[in-house]
Amino acid sequence: MNYALYPWQTSQDHLINHAIMSGRLSHALLLCGESGLGKLDFAKQLTKRLLCQTNSSTPCNRCRGCLWFDNESHPDFYNICQIDETIKVDMIVKLFYFYSKKAM
Repeated sequence: MNYALYPWQTSQDHLINHAIMSGRLSHALLLCGESGLGKLDFAKQLTKRLLCQTNSSTPCNRCRGCLWFDNESHPDFYNICQIDETIKVDMIVKLFYFYSKKAM
């Protein structure tokens, strides 16, 4: 699944790409803004890129990492929140359980 960046996201994408290429990407990012700006698509594009095995500026959509991410079965990815859903305590408990296991 391809997630295209919107024109208003190019500056943020450039900053994050620079951080990745210089080895200075933070351990967490907070994406905030009005509803309908494409924050979820941006987050998915970035996540897929980070899980892609080619280490390029865009996901290849062909490697195992990209295919697993598209099939929502990547062993190193766990989504705790969907659109219009609040994060609940049981979601965090499940997240801790997920990360207590080793990846394949």
